[in-house]
Amino acid sequence: MNISLLELLQGQIDITSVPFSDRGSRLLVYQHVNKPSLYIKLAERLIRVEPGIESYLHRPPFIDDLCFIDEQGKMLDFKTVTSPEMLRFQSPIGDFCIVFQDLGTLSFGLPDHTAVGLRFRIRPTHWHQTDYGGELKHVRDVVYSMNNGKVIANQMQTDGDGIVVEFIVKSEQDSSITICIGELYLGTHALAGRTGSIVCQTLTNPIVKNMPTPGGSWQTIWWVLWDMLFMKP
Repeated sequence: MNISLLELLQGQIDITSVPFSDRGSRLLVYQHVNKPSLYIKLAERLIRVEPGIESYLHRPPFIDDLCFIDEQGKMLDFKTVTSPEMLRFQSPIGDFCIVFQDLGTLSFGLPDHTAVGLRFRIRPTHWHQTDYGGELKHVRDVVYSMNNGKVIANQMQTDGDGIVVEFIVKSEQDSSITICIGELYLGTHALAGRTGSIVCQTLTNPIVKNMPTPGGSWQTIWWVLWDMLFMKP
């Protein structure tokens, strides 16, 4: 029986313990164990924000409690399907997906012709206690944007643990929401929801399709090789 390389690599990584990322990116995407939501950590030391070589290991997620919501703002449950190039989330109202648009930008593919959205918590500042008081410093910029659709609701409120954003849109075909993290510009090169289609076209390349399909303990190694060789030119 012939098994494609992509089929072999699906479901091999548990993102509750191993992050989804891209070669060269400082963004690490995890899934919470006990609730249908994600969180994003920054794999960078940010010495200017918090002193200490290993302090970033204990820093709370930059974006937390990221969940998919319906038109009424109700959190959607989902089943996660992982692959090296994409995360897919199967919900009752359709599939969502996440791919890297560039090193600092995540693109969230949305179900077609549906009122859906994202809700997430951002911790854009970091408080550090000193011997004489404290310091409050900016961590990173965030830009979120709808591509190929209509914005229905765009709300923000603060609480004791950051800023909560609720962003609901009416999607069209190949719609997406992008979240850009860092001192970056979300330029006109945005893929506008077609990132998943471009990835699929890349994966049907004859070179990729004809790669050998090892099994057993080699599966995780192929996951890493795929990320190194094919995720970036």
